[in-house]
Formats: sequence, structure tokens, C-alpha cells
Amino acid sequence: MPDPNPASAVTLHGRAAEVHRLVRDGCGALVLRGAPGAGKTALLRHAVARARGCRVVHVRSSDSRPYAGLRQLCAALDGVFGQLLPHHARVLRAVAEDSDPFLVGVATTFLVSAAAPLLCVVDDAQWLDEPSARALAFAARRVEGKRAVLLFAERGRAGVLEGLPELVVSELCRAGARALVESLVLGPVDEDVVERFVAETRGNPRAICAGARGLAQAGGFGLSDGNPDADTRERMLRLDPDARTLLLAAAADPTGDVAVLWRAAARLGIPVVAPDGVLAFGEWVTFSDPAVRGWVYHRATPSARRAVHRALAEAATSAERQAWHHAHSVTGPDPAAADGLVAQVASARRRGGPGAAAAFLRCAATLTLDPVLRAERTLAAAAAELDAGQPGNALRLLDSMVGPAHRTEAARLRAWLTFTSTRTPAAAEALLRATGPGATSRACLAAVGAAVLTGVDFASVPTSPRDELAAGLLLRRTGGFDAAIGPLAAALETAQPSWLAGLVAAELWDDQAWQRMVSGAADPGALPDVLTGRALFSVHTANFTGAAALDDEARTMSTKLGQAPLTHATPLIAAWRGQRGGFTGHGLVLACADLATAVAGNAAGDHPRALAAAQRVVDRDHLATAGWALVELVEAAAGAGRQDVAHTALRILVDRTDRCGTDWALGAQARSRALLAEGPEAEGQYLEALDRLARTKIRTLLARTRLGYGEWLRRQGRHDEAGRPLRAAYNEFLRSGATAFADRALLAIDAPSATPSALTPQETRIAALARAGLTNSQIGAALSISPRTVEYHLRKVFTKLRITSRTELHLAFTEHRQGIEAAPR
Repeated sequence: MPDPNPASAVTLHGRAAEVHRLVRDGCGALVLRGAPGAGKTALLRHAVARARGCRVVHVRSSDSRPYAGLRQLCAALDGVFGQLLPHHARVLRAVAEDSDPFLVGVATTFLVSAAAPLLCVVDDAQWLDEPSARALAFAARRVEGKRAVLLFAERGRAGVLEGLPELVVSELCRAGARALVESLVLGPVDEDVVERFVAETRGNPRAICAGARGLAQAGGFGLSDGNPDADTRERMLRLDPDARTLLLAAAADPTGDVAVLWRAAARLGIPVVAPDGVLAFGEWVTFSDPAVRGWVYHRATPSARRAVHRALAEAATSAERQAWHHAHSVTGPDPAAADGLVAQVASARRRGGPGAAAAFLRCAATLTLDPVLRAERTLAAAAAELDAGQPGNALRLLDSMVGPAHRTEAARLRAWLTFTSTRTPAAAEALLRATGPGATSRACLAAVGAAVLTGVDFASVPTSPRDELAAGLLLRRTGGFDAAIGPLAAALETAQPSWLAGLVAAELWDDQAWQRMVSGAADPGALPDVLTGRALFSVHTANFTGAAALDDEARTMSTKLGQAPLTHATPLIAAWRGQRGGFTGHGLVLACADLATAVAGNAAGDHPRALAAAQRVVDRDHLATAGWALVELVEAAAGAGRQDVAHTALRILVDRTDRCGTDWALGAQARSRALLAEGPEAEGQYLEALDRLARTKIRTLLARTRLGYGEWLRRQGRHDEAGRPLRAAYNEFLRSGATAFADRALLAIDAPSATPSALTPQETRIAALARAGLTNSQIGAALSISPRTVEYHLRKVFTKLRITSRTELHLAFTEHRQGIEAAPR
């Protein structure tokens, strides 16, 4: 869960732009006025974070002595005093309680002006000592045009700062409050509880952020402790017993249903009279402060809590609420109450997600007498806690278990915890060993996924015909692609969305199924995996900005959940954006790192490097990546003059893509055939590839096919026809941020021409590598030619482009950039 602060509410307020504009323009003053927790401090931080090229000074308001705040400002700007007139400097250095306020205000104005460009920030200005506030307000009214900004945040009505420009930071509207709640809470929460919480927090961002963790507890069925202010606590302690019982009943029912509370009060024999300033009846039953709810409940005696839960169980209208309250009304182990909770686990999960299911199972386990059944329910609760993204809770439940019952499943859950926190091959192997006969289909699939991710052998995983996806993956591991394609395709028809099912869809060249498998909802514990799967899909759709955002979100979520991050999308995002980085890892991560090297090598014309990297991926034959690597291998081998390798890779690719039969598969095949064909056959293959890939979501391969077709047309001397696919490819690369391929497209557009000065393919490759910063020796090694040969070709390139050095390559290739970008696709 994000840190509980209202910073994320800034954009919801829509006020950040106004504050930023003031800071950017660098002149004036502004008072942010609003209730405590409305987001004033967040807006101040926003302004400071975006302040560029100016001095930032914070004046604290904790010292009430006269001119304490002004002395802070003077100390921070001590180096500016030399620019002041002597008498202004003397006034400020000798400022005291009996100083002339007018002279102090004038001197402060000159100090602020001399320190420009300046941003002076005063938070909680209502606590600033009055003489300092008057001096700063005096200066604030006179700094217009001085490239200085005084930014105040103040609660309540205007005082000394009255008359200054102000911005009211109001509470969030209902939609804004819900959006903030959704950004803070992992997983689903009972809708009734969310609506009550939004009403109770009254749109106050701080209250929402502070209460979000308690809101998410047990999917809305639980209740965290609270700590209201001393005045509120004292007011509640003075209430009569009936009023305190009414408060307890309201606290114990987090839905805030007015009718339920009325019925419960009738059963308790107490009047329904809301204590002023503490409880209110409206659309929901709400407390004056969300912290009051938890404080009232947890301070009550166990017998008092049981009494109100008994009344609420009789008053509740939903079966799961009845079971929940009844279970909390009993005095000890109660098999009937435990069974009632277990019967409602599925319903609770639909309403409040895995956190609610875990709460029901955990409570049921404590009420269960039979030790075997208690262990079973405790294990189920631990598994639900893992789904809810609460590994600590899961581990505590596992630690509480005694005896041999369900020892195997407990060991498997511990192994899963270890794996998610490390993602190492050793942890994956331990998980595979712990997943023995009798494991559920879900457990088998989790173990297979761990093996796929880390690259360890998973032939030992027990599967049955019911475990279709796991069995298909096992068959691929032992029998290869040809043996597994049918079972995997069948399994995909009924598979639940997940990152692993998404990789299976990619293995089968089914972009529609891939999108479907990574777009479904996920439990919080599985969210990092799903986000990484979406990032990998976004890479292939040429949405590299979105892919990077998903990748970052997955990392952040992993950290918050205590999981090791998944990084297999990271190197591919970097490669397409033209960024270099040393990526290491195991299994799928290593395959993606090598694949990224192949992509980057083909983009830059470094075909030998691309060939070696792609061959490593093909040889390891990891899920999905091996097929993608075959496409890179055909291009790299063709570019490096290794026709034998290219044709071998093409034969494997044709066998796989023919059997899959999708537009993505057959489009990739046609493009690869075109790279090795001649004359009309090559053109026909390019046109088929373009036609098929245009019907898919795989925009990266479509853009590369346009680029390849345009380059082929250039080599055939059909320069006018080449412009259209080359410009379309260039625009796509430029729009998506695929910088390396954009450079290659631009090189193809600008460098060759219909005259004898056209660059040859070899010269084009050498020019691209030189432009990328490689030395002659490095270029020679990449193209398997001598540095002297590189120098010879570069001289010819310089002559044809009418330039004299490498530093002019960039200018030569970008001279007509505006015309290219503006040209029709």
C-alpha cells in the first residue's frame, strides 16, 4: 500500500497546475487555505519539487516567540545581507519584540527581493508568530515582479494574511474520494463499506489515507484500532451506557447501514439517539472521525462486543454478515458458528476479495475443535492471505500450526513464500519438491510457473488431465513444441487470466488470447506478475511508455508485498528505447535479456552480435521467447551473410508458425521468408506480411516489416515507392520511442538516392554503427571486416553525403527530418 499521505490527492484537486504556474512565473504570493488534511502540505511539496533555478527556503511555525519565523528566514538568507542597504541589514539583525513593525516589513521586503529568484514556503502559517506573519505578509504584498514567491498554507479563517491571493483547498468530491481510495487499497473491498468510508471521511485526503489500511483489513469485514483526539475521547467517556452501546453497535457494523443499526438497537433495548458531535445518521451511519470507530470497538469489553454482534447477526440482511456477527458473538469454540463462516467464504470473497476470505477462514479455525479440520482451515486462511498480498499474516498462521496434519501443504506454502521473496532457481526447485502428489491444480500450476520463470526442470511436478495448462507445459518441456501445441491450445480455451497463460498465448502466436490473458483481474498477491505480463504485451504493441510504467508499478508493488521483482520485461523495454544496460538473471529473465541484445543488434546493424544472442535464446528454447528469437535470428543471420543459419532458423519458424496459423504467426513467417527471397517472391512475401500483421496488435513487427520492405525497394532502385513504407515505419518508431529503429529508418530515407551517390547496404550499416558511436575496430568486429576496410567505406560514405567527419553524420541524416515527419503515411 502506498505511504499514507495525501500527496496523491493533489491531482484530484486539480489545483497543482495553479500553484505550479505561480512558482514558474516567479512573482507573487499565495495562501493555500483549507481544513486539516485537505492536501495543503501536499501542494506545497508539489511546488517545491517543481521549483527550478530558484532558492527554496522553509520557514517553520513551531516557535511562538516574536520574530522567530523571520529569524529563520534571515538565517537562511544570511549570504544575501551584503546586498542590502546597511540600515535594512541592521533592522533585520537586531529585530526584537519592540522593533518598529513598519521598518521590519520594509527590510523584509528588500531581503526577499535581493534573494530572488526565491520560493519561501510557510506551512501551518496559523501557528507562525504574529510579528513574523505581519512582516512576511507585508513583503508578500510588495514582491510582485521581483521573481520571488511567498507560499503559505493556513487552516481556518484568514488572519494576518487576509487580503493576500488565496486558493481554497476543499475536500474531494465523492468521485475523487473514491478514486483516491482505489489508488490506496489493494484488491476489492465490500462496496457498502467503501461507500460508508467515503461518507465518513468527508472527502478529506488525510483521513482517507490514514484509514485506508484499516479499510482494506479483511476486505472490509475487519476493523483496525483508532486514536481520536483527546477531546473526542473525553466526550465519549461522558456518555451514558445506552449511548456507548449504540456507538459500539455502529462501530461493529462497518457497512453503516442505518436500518440494520435501528433493528440491532431494538434488540439491545436501547434508544436510537445519535450523540452530538460523535455519531450522525444520514445516508449512512457515520462517525465524526473515522478513528473513533476503531477506538470505540477495541476499547469495549469482550462481553459488550459479543452482545452487539449477537444483535447485529439478528438484524443483518446478508448471509455472510449474519455468519460473521454470529461467529463474533460466541464465547468459545463453536463448530456450528465455524461451519457457518466456512459456508460463506465464497460469498465473502466475491464481496471483499481474498482478504475477506482469509478473515472468515481464520476466524473459523479459531472456533473449530477438531484439530485436523482446524489445520485445514488455517492452511486455507494462509493461502488466502497470500492471495491478498499479506505474506506476513500467512507466515504467522503457518507458525501457529502444530501436529502432523497437512504438513505437506504447509511446507508447500512456506516454499511458495520463499520463492516469491527470492525468485531464485534454488527456491523454485524447493517449491517443486514440496508440490507432491495430491497438490491442487492451482498449486501445480504455481510450481510450473516458478520453473518456467527460473529455467529449472519441472518434469517431477505431478499433473493430472484436469491440470490442462500445467500438463501442456510439462509436455512442451519433455516433448517439445510440436507435441505440446495441441494440448496448450486446448488448455488456453479454459485457462484463467495470468502472466503464465499469457506467455502460453504468445508461444502460440495468438495476440488476441495474449491480451485477454493479461487483462483480467488479479488477486493482490499475483498483481506484480500480471503487471509484468501486461508490460511484456505492451512492448509488442509498441506502447513502450505504457510498458515502462507497468514495469515500474510491478516493481513498486513487489516491494510493498515483500516479493522479489519480476524483471523479464525490463531489458526489452530498454532495447527498444535504445538504452543499454547489463541485465543478468535466470530462465525467462536471461532469455529476455539475450532477446533484447538481439533486437538492439538488428536495430543498429550489428548482425553478428544479434545472431549470437538470438541463437542462445533459440538453443535454450524457453516459452514464447524462442519463437520471437527465431525471427531475430533469421534477420541477423541474413544480415551477417550466414545463409545456412538463416535458412535453418526459417525452417524451424515455418514449422511452428504453420501449425499455429494466426495472422501474427504467418505474418512473422512471411517477413522472414522475404528477408531470404529474391525479386518478385520477396515482394510478395513482404506484402503478405504487411497485410497479415496489420490485422494484429503486434505493431513492433509491423513497423519493422515496413522498414524492411522500404529498404528492399531502395535496393531494387524503386526509390519513389520506398518512401511510403519507410516514412510509415519511421513515424511509428518515432511515436513509440523506438529510437534505434527510428535512426535506421531515417538512415534509409535520407542516405540512399536515385543517383550514383546512393549508399550501399554495407555502407548504410557502417554509417549507422559509426553514428551510434562505435569505433572502426568495434565496427569491424561487428561486421567481420578489418578496421582498414571500415575506414575505406566511411570515406565513401562521407563523399556521398558531402560531409567530412563522423560528427556530421547525425546532421546529414536528420537534415530532412521535418519533411519526413510531415509526409503522409
